[in-house]
Amino acid sequence: MRGNHRGPEIAATAQLLDIDGTNRVRHLIAEKYGLRGHFALHVNRILRGKNTSVGIAIRRTRLGD
Repeated sequence: MRGNHRGPEIAATAQLLDIDGTNRVRHLIAEKYGLRGHFALHVNRILRGKNTSVGIAIRRTRLGD
């Protein structure tokens, strides 16, 4: 684990997204963070290249599932 715990742990599953899903995440980041989000995505594309990032979907699960 990295970082500092800020709350209780929860049960969850993670899924790596395909290119379409990752592009949707990029769009959501740009929408949520406005100019800062667009800037961060643009810099990432310049420094790392196109399609080098992978979106991750995290879904909360019920205990015992």
